[in-house]
Formats: sequence, structure tokens, C-alpha cells
Amino acid sequence: MAGVPAAQRNDGIRAASVNERKAGRSRRDRRCLSPRRARRNTKIGRIDLATDETWIIEVDMAEHLEIRALYDRDTITVYQAYKKEIAEAAVKNNRFVAPFSFNRMTWIKPSFLWMMERSNWGKKSGQEYILSVKIKRECFEKALSMGVLTNPDKTVYKQFDEWEKLFEEAKIHIQWDPERDINGNKLGYRSIQIGISRYLIKEYNDEWIVEINDISPLVKKIDALIRSGNKVKAKQFLPNEKIYPLSTEIKKKLGMKS
Repeated sequence: MAGVPAAQRNDGIRAASVNERKAGRSRRDRRCLSPRRARRNTKIGRIDLATDETWIIEVDMAEHLEIRALYDRDTITVYQAYKKEIAEAAVKNNRFVAPFSFNRMTWIKPSFLWMMERSNWGKKSGQEYILSVKIKRECFEKALSMGVLTNPDKTVYKQFDEWEKLFEEAKIHIQWDPERDINGNKLGYRSIQIGISRYLIKEYNDEWIVEINDISPLVKKIDALIRSGNKVKAKQFLPNEKIYPLSTEIKKKLGMKS
């Protein structure tokens, strides 16, 4: 996909710097754009990452970044997709247990339709089971406050080296990807993905999670309605996602419009 960086492709890139490998971090913890790769990519669609001399993003995307989610007073629902063995064990224990890996970064997605895009409605290998995971809102916001973007944003980072250092040390990665409609078409705003590193997964599992449910039957039902041409009825089963309220401080950290 020419002209599109790894960090904004569906699958991303698992890259690790030399320093990261020396520190013992897994390559799988870096499913995103590495600092070195960021220097090499001169164009990201309409965004110019530029050379070492002018590294900053030239286009302000803040107006196109939104977090839409299903949430209540205490919890927010995020989505993850796994193979049968991992998903069934997680639902049974209301926690992730073996064969779930605690040694690699795991990604959570508040957008149902982005999860459908990522997993092809549960038809991708190893992503056949779609889980809805309710986590505490205070923990979700903690993750956002710890997050480092997967590319340097001039509204967030003053210098490339500042971002590079923060990125290397980050326990949470924030990646913005084009949101999708029910047909899989890209919308005019981006949806968030949150990467939780292996250094924080145990806390995520033990302290953040309130409830895990297998929604694969619902996913299959909606998918079947779409494929049969009954999109109006299919939309009736979609979660009622609303824009998630955030503090000005967190919005600034994520490169969002305050």
C-alpha cells in the first residue's frame, strides 16, 4: 500500500529498535510505527512526516479524531478478537488466562465497527471469537493519560527526539485508524486503538476488567443480515456508541481537538 505508513495500515508493523531489544522488550510489543521508520516515511496520505530537519506532522488532524463507545456511568466496552481456546477460557473465568499470552502487547478497540473491519466480522484466522470487555472508566482514562501516539504529532510533541524517547518507554500506545461504516467504507474521522504493553497487561487483566462476554453469535447475525442485503435491520443490532467525554488534558495528549 504505497504512501501509507505501517502505523496506519490495518495490521501495523511489529518493529523494535536496537535499544528496545537490549532492554529485553519483545518485537511483538511494537505493533506500530518505529521512530526509525517514522524518519524514513516522508508521506502519510495527506500528512508529511518529513525529514530529520522537518519531522513534524504538517496537517492538523485533531478535528478528525473521536472516541465513540458504548459506556455507562462506571464502565466502557472495548472489543478484542481471539481464537476459540483463548476466548472460551476468558469468558469462563471472566479474566484472560492461558493460552492467552501475557508476554505481548494486546490491543483494545472501543469501536465495534472497527473491530469488525479488523477481524472481518470474525472470519479472520485466530479472530473467530469476538469478545466485549467491560472495563472501568477510570482505568480506561488512566490508559489514555499514559498513552504515546504511534507517530509524532506537532500539537503534542515539541521535538522528534522527545516523542522518540517517550515512544520507546511507553507502556501504552495510541493509534488512530479510519473509522468504518457498516459496509466497511472509511468514514471522515478516525477511531482509537489502545495498545497495552506486556508490562501493564497483568494490571489490565486483574484490575481493569469488570466483565467479559462472547458476542460472536451477535456478530454472525449482523454479518448475515448485511450479506443478505438487509442492512436496515442489521443496523438495529449495532451498539449505541456515543462520543466519549474526556478532559482537556487527555484530549491534548491524544492530539484531539479540545
